[in-house]
Amino acid sequence: MAGAHRGFTVSVASIILFKLILAALTPLGYDYVLYMSAMLENVNFGSWSPWMFMTRSVYGLWLSLPIDHGNLLRAMHLDPTLLLPSHYLLAALVKTPLLVSDLASTFLIYKLATRLGGADTVARRATMLWLANPFTTLLVEMWGSIDIIPVTLGLVSIMFMIQGRVHRSAAAIAAGIALKISPIITWLALISWVLSRKLSKTVMTDAFSLAVASVLGVTGYFYWLSQGRLVNLTVQDFLSLFESFYASSYTPVTQTFAENFPFSDAYLWTTVMIVIAFYMLAAEIWPRANRALISLALSGVLLMYALTDLFPPAFLWAIPLVALWHSKNGKLAYPVVFYVLLAIFLQTFYFAELTSTGLSFLFIPRTIIPMGNQLVAAAESLLLRQYLSLQIRSALSGVAFAYAACVAWTSLRKDRD
Repeated sequence: MAGAHRGFTVSVASIILFKLILAALTPLGYDYVLYMSAMLENVNFGSWSPWMFMTRSVYGLWLSLPIDHGNLLRAMHLDPTLLLPSHYLLAALVKTPLLVSDLASTFLIYKLATRLGGADTVARRATMLWLANPFTTLLVEMWGSIDIIPVTLGLVSIMFMIQGRVHRSAAAIAAGIALKISPIITWLALISWVLSRKLSKTVMTDAFSLAVASVLGVTGYFYWLSQGRLVNLTVQDFLSLFESFYASSYTPVTQTFAENFPFSDAYLWTTVMIVIAFYMLAAEIWPRANRALISLALSGVLLMYALTDLFPPAFLWAIPLVALWHSKNGKLAYPVVFYVLLAIFLQTFYFAELTSTGLSFLFIPRTIIPMGNQLVAAAESLLLRQYLSLQIRSALSGVAFAYAACVAWTSLRKDRD
């Protein structure tokens, strides 16, 4: 047992070190380039984002160091040969909060799995399903996605809810929604789970706390999105702001359903209503066991994947829930198939993003990768979008539907109190 624990500790430490190295080696990460460019070019949209405030502070600290700062914008966009050691240092510094959130999620997954699974082996399995998942590292440390922060806050909220600390759970989910609206899916799972209990004064109090949390979170999000002008917005201004959820211009700090949403607005709202209807039904029939909260959240996220065309960082939302759900279940057929299709989907539809339009390979500058040009050319030769785009997207959607149905059905059968 002691040997297994030491092996687990060494594995975790090694993965963390590897993630830190990759965070530094990927100054061409897609989201990283977008928010750093927005800051350097003084782009106004999203400038009040809490993440942008933090990024500007780190950048100011970096500028104060007695090192050669070079031309970061030109290096990121045009010529990676201009990348200096200081630019790799800056990437590591800016991404440190993302790595910290990744580690916080690791800790929360371990604690949740221990509480839900009751065995240290289950907790270690869940931890490794999250920490060693290549998509976690790709989207967090390499891509530079800030989605990991609301994901972590969502896990904090779930942990507090399972512990019966509803007010703390509400505070955590409000903070997540205020940063990026996507944790509203987790909020729906929480409110449905609370309302699945028999009506009582306690249930009403808990539901009220969560309702207040959603209002505060959404208000906070729109406050920074409108740069403090929320009270002065007209109805038309508010509707225009709301359209940023699925606008044609993707930004790392605002909510979007896709960079180029392929469906009509009516289809989008149909998707929203389907997800809401799912959680309304769940409030009537879902089990009350603690583990059922994980399946409830996971089912809703998978349903979103099946019904919308989401930008890659959104796929991070499900990974901790997958790790928790399958740590005890042990059957990994669905997540394996889902992740394989996700890899094909990303390589087919987001090849330009993954290579920084030819300047990198998986965000690592080609200039520091042996045979970097050949690797990019080989990956580009595998592009299937021209021939199988509809089939690939349909396959991913179908598997997400089936996966959600499997999780829901299993929970309804096995997670009863």
